[in-house]
Amino acid sequence: MHQPYPPRPPHQPPQRPTRLTDRKGFRFGCLPAIVIVWLLIIGAVLTHDSDDDKPAAKPKAKTSAKPNRLDDAGQLACTDFARGYKAAQTQHARIELADKVNEWAQQSDTDGIADNAVVLARGSEGSAGAWQIGADSFAQSCLDAGWKP
Repeated sequence: MHQPYPPRPPHQPPQRPTRLTDRKGFRFGCLPAIVIVWLLIIGAVLTHDSDDDKPAAKPKAKTSAKPNRLDDAGQLACTDFARGYKAAQTQHARIELADKVNEWAQQSDTDGIADNAVVLARGSEGSAGAWQIGADSFAQSCLDAGWKP
């Protein structure tokens, strides 16, 4: 007897394609890859130097070895503030003065100068009362450090 067709193999389901997550390195799905990417992003953000974005037009002021004494950068910040305070009547003028003061204040190692310059900048963008608080705290930090008008 002659069989017209060859015998059929037993029924097997079709092979499914190999997925990326079936590979050995991805035993727990994509979680390890996601964690590694996040760690790299966080590391890049924490180590990013913000001075790279600024032009190097102004030289760095000399700093004092004693944080309770006024250094050169603090002296320049306090002097700029004193010269521009009375003229800063509008919010725009206050913001410009705070930016100018912060350029030097952030380079200062003198106690309170950099911190109170940030308070001054925040106050410049707020109400007149917020500006006054920021201005008073910055002026006091200048006087405490030995700045003379």
